[in-house]
Amino acid sequence: MRNLRLSRYTPQAANEVRSWIEDTLGESLPGGDLLDALKDGVVLCKLANLAIAPPGIKFKKSSMPFIQMENISHFLRACEAPPLHLPAHDRFLTVDLFESKDPTQVLQCLGAFSRRANAVNPSRFPTTIGPKRAGALSPSTTGATNGGLNAGAYGRNRGASNTSSTSSSTFNPISKPSTAVPSARAMSPALTGGSNASRATDSGSKSSAGPVSSWSKKSDEGNSSPAWNIHQYGYMGGASQGNQGVAFGARRQITSAAPSVPSLAEKERKRREQDAENERLRIQAEEAEHKRRVEREAEEEQARIEEEQR
Repeated sequence: MRNLRLSRYTPQAANEVRSWIEDTLGESLPGGDLLDALKDGVVLCKLANLAIAPPGIKFKKSSMPFIQMENISHFLRACEAPPLHLPAHDRFLTVDLFESKDPTQVLQCLGAFSRRANAVNPSRFPTTIGPKRAGALSPSTTGATNGGLNAGAYGRNRGASNTSSTSSSTFNPISKPSTAVPSARAMSPALTGGSNASRATDSGSKSSAGPVSSWSKKSDEGNSSPAWNIHQYGYMGGASQGNQGVAFGARRQITSAAPSVPSLAEKERKRREQDAENERLRIQAEEAEHKRRVEREAEEEQARIEEEQR
């Protein structure tokens, strides 16, 4: 995972951040790696002073490590404080830059800083890092509207939406139809996927399997959302948490079996077995040492006797 994250720190991404910093500050950064140019924290403090109100933050240009790390911490505190309010997942740690622990997080922080600074002070930060969007996205006004996914924002027209010119609220399947829109109609249990009245995209009729209700009970028709039923979607074989391997509040093991976690009793049993094995090995070592000592004494006695006989 660390190698995968480090691979995201590409020369193209670093050059894009370098160009944005140079255009914003109006000065050139030293050559070489981008992290080496930002390591002393002076450039970061200059960017922060452009985004926040006077008097800004004080910094020193020095070759001493603790002063350079202090400059970086000043920049991070400015990102956290108003008016920037960068969240924690967009900020980096001091060691991520000073010791190159996570260069990707440094680029992510500068990208988030550029977008936030552009929103706070667009005169000093006219550009941002990364792609730019034409406007805010809306879940209710898609299609060819000004605030939706139009051709000017993403390159192609997705067609007019059913809700872009009629309503600005979220779709509610159990809401009553509006009288101002003649095309709106109440939900009908006879207009399902295989009904006689449904139409295909080429205005041709679909299969004539007969009307099939989308509700489980007759009393729920038109009063609640359509339910899944075996007539339209088939029998799911009694799917449940048990046979699908799902447990709320626990991690789901998809590709491999869950790791075996021993209980306290099993841990105690293994500890006793280990203690008994250690004791057996100790006694065995003592017996072997005693046997060697006896043999050595016997050899010394034999040598003494032979010496006396000579």
